[in-house]
Formats: sequence, C-alpha cells, structure tokens
Amino acid sequence: MLHPEIKFVYAGQSDKVTEGTFTHPEHVVPCATLITECKRLIKAGILTNEAIASLLQKHWKVAHITQDEQQSLDHKSKFNYKSTMPDGWSFEHGETFARFQEANIVLVRES
Repeated sequence: MLHPEIKFVYAGQSDKVTEGTFTHPEHVVPCATLITECKRLIKAGILTNEAIASLLQKHWKVAHITQDEQQSLDHKSKFNYKSTMPDGWSFEHGETFARFQEANIVLVRES
C-alpha cells in the first residue's frame, strides 16, 4: 500500500550524501522492529488497531544514507543496529530517529 516508500514515508537524506555518493535506502526504525512491536501489541491487546497504526505512521520512515554510514550502523561499530533499536527504546514512546542520533547520522530534507 505504501510503495514506493520513498514517495510516502521519505524522511530525507544524510548530510554526508553528495552528488555521486553511493547511497543506501535505510528504514529509520528497522522493519524487523516494526513487525515485532506490532505483533507484541496485537497479542497483548493493550492498544486499539488505530493506535498501533498511529505508531506505525510515526516510525515507518525511509532515508538515504551513505553506504559507509549503513555499514557503520549495521556492523562496523559499537552500534550493531541492523535490526534493532538502542537499548531502552520504546515503540510507544521512543524517538523515531534514536538509532540515527546515536550513530551521528544527520538527515536533511531535499527541497
């Protein structure tokens, strides 16, 4: 329904992206986290479908980052955030961009 994602849930690009830079489209909150959290909330029955949809709307974002940033975020550094968010992050109350903030990835919107 929300494909292409860039059209519907685009959050911007890294400030390190320049013309000719190879980029990687990255989910700001990993898909695995979105799926796991939605399943958890549905199973617990503590939120309405509308509330869960609102959380998805808040957290389902895609950004273009450099391939080096992607590798650093996923594997090369202390982060290892390929499919997780920082410790203590909450789907219900957490900052959508927490993983990017910890990795010092700054997004800018194209005009």
